[in-house]
Amino acid sequence: MKIAVCDDCHEDAMRLETFLEGQDIRLYFDPQRLLADVENRQMRFDLYLLDIFMDDSMGGIELAERIRARDEEAVICFVSTSDAFYRQAYDLYAVQYLLKPVQEADVRQLLERLVRRRGRERDQRLGYKWRGQAGFIPYSRILYIDSRQINNLSLYQFTALLPSTCRLLTNTAAPKQRYRLSRPRTFLARTMLRKVVSR
Repeated sequence: MKIAVCDDCHEDAMRLETFLEGQDIRLYFDPQRLLADVENRQMRFDLYLLDIFMDDSMGGIELAERIRARDEEAVICFVSTSDAFYRQAYDLYAVQYLLKPVQEADVRQLLERLVRRRGRERDQRLGYKWRGQAGFIPYSRILYIDSRQINNLSLYQFTALLPSTCRLLTNTAAPKQRYRLSRPRTFLARTMLRKVVSR
């Protein structure tokens, strides 16, 4: 799991790092650096562990707002010495709120919950292939699917949040059925699919 830890207190960040042994961890002691990686370098993490009180001009709540604006699916966990920010954490859909000093059992419980969640999400997605690249669209991003039969073709129209590179979809549940998109879109896409039945 790729995890970003952002805490201006080196001791607290290193403590979290020891609890996260075996994960792909990136430590940030400055929230501006994490934000630059997310916004400019388009880096994504499976989990963001953010301290709320930081000496820099940006605190953890503001940092989370900026990350959330960039990535609606970001999994954010706040770490703080105070429980005064539960409401803001709730508004930002934080997955958890850990109080310092953070205990290893709490971190392990968080990771186990995320692993179970990722397993469920992996089972609930549509696979696609395009120009030698493969990826997945979570069912949660597909807003609706409409189908109709014309002659021997099944036409499917669906509205979904799609990757910009998506042109040819392969249904993982039925690998012999292929779906061709007529118009790819980067964000909200209304797309007509033509079902091609393999012979």
